[in-house]
Amino acid sequence: MKLKSVTVAGYKNLKKTRIILDGIAAIISINNYGKSNLLEAIDFGSDFMVSNQKERKQMMRWGRGIPINRKNDEDNFLFEIEFEDEELGEYRFVKYGYSFSWYDMLYLEKAHMIMLELCMGNT
Repeated sequence: MKLKSVTVAGYKNLKKTRIILDGIAAIISINNYGKSNLLEAIDFGSDFMVSNQKERKQMMRWGRGIPINRKNDEDNFLFEIEFEDEELGEYRFVKYGYSFSWYDMLYLEKAHMIMLELCMGNT
């Protein structure tokens, strides 16, 4: 089996990001741009995939993964992998993925509203 690509979105500061794995792949950018968050999102996504229902529910509440950037704080978590398995014959190209809404998104929205009210002095 050969992994062809990985796509993640809605994790910390990440918008939809796709890594194509064709030969050598490198992740290079300036500091504080999200390289570690990208690797964490891939780890989180693969852990979520093999977790049971109770563990998944807990993971969907994990506050440290919820988008922190106001521009993408409404994004669902997305995880997709594409791979090729020649043993599958004509169905050798497989794309698997899932997405979910962070469980505490309503809480996050309320927190943003409270912070906005505090900043504007409306409390």
